[in-house]
Amino acid sequence: MKKFLENNFNLMLVISVIIGLLFPGIERIPNIVVSILLGIIVFFLCARISLSEIGSVSAKEATAFYLLRFIALPVGFFYISTIFIPQYAVGVLLLSLMPVGISTPVVVNNQKGNTSLAFMLMLVSSLLAPLIIPAIFSLSNSDENIEILGVFYTLTSVIILPFIGYFLITTIQKKTKPFIESNVSFVSVVFMSIVISIVISKQRNEFLSNYSAFFLVIAILFLLFMCFYLFGWLFLGKQGSRSTRICYSLSSGATNTAIGINLALIYFSADTVFFMVLSELIWVLSIPTFNLLQQRFYQKQLGQY
Repeated sequence: MKKFLENNFNLMLVISVIIGLLFPGIERIPNIVVSILLGIIVFFLCARISLSEIGSVSAKEATAFYLLRFIALPVGFFYISTIFIPQYAVGVLLLSLMPVGISTPVVVNNQKGNTSLAFMLMLVSSLLAPLIIPAIFSLSNSDENIEILGVFYTLTSVIILPFIGYFLITTIQKKTKPFIESNVSFVSVVFMSIVISIVISKQRNEFLSNYSAFFLVIAILFLLFMCFYLFGWLFLGKQGSRSTRICYSLSSGATNTAIGINLALIYFSADTVFFMVLSELIWVLSIPTFNLLQQRFYQKQLGQY
């Protein structure tokens, strides 16, 4: 059963949406439970972090990528969205600001990318998220009344505290590390499925009455994720090696959407929650799609020589 759950995240995602829509009572679960579950997921995912990987990374290049991808690009997308899709502009900004996913370095490694660079981007973007995300929202002139301080506290509790907790616990009690490492995938899949069910249940009426917007939001998200991946791919132009391009693309596209779902549920409108929940679906599909496309791209290049 454990292996089945670990290898079928897409199926679990669909089941969790159905449970959230059909089973009453789940909506009464307090919002703080979602934050706790995400904090536990982050705690377990920390087992995949290797601080020794970071030494060989170009700090100047990584800093430029961070500033462009996680500050300039979200702000630009937000103001474009206020013109064409104002009801989802906040969702676009929230999704664009999400830090690199904690599991992304593992995905980068699996696709033969620059793992050291991915670890650095993940750590920097995650640790700065509690400061950068509230700051940008406070300057965005959004129509939504957002609790900026609350966003800061939530991000700190679901990102920074699990980081600190993991390294403290595994340093003091080294025997806990093998258990955590062996259950990373299982905990991530199960707890994320529970989170999706809770969020869907709390917004059930909005989802059922807003079904006509489903395909519009999916189209927006498809274009948005395509832009994320393309930005990472083109960041260094022709100078970038294959491993570096893979890393920047995945670091740009495979971001921590789960944190965004949590923030949307607590602080944002139903439209933003709807937008963020559907982003998880595109996120899941985008990773294998990117892997297929980049493999074909380089196979085609090799065929030309």
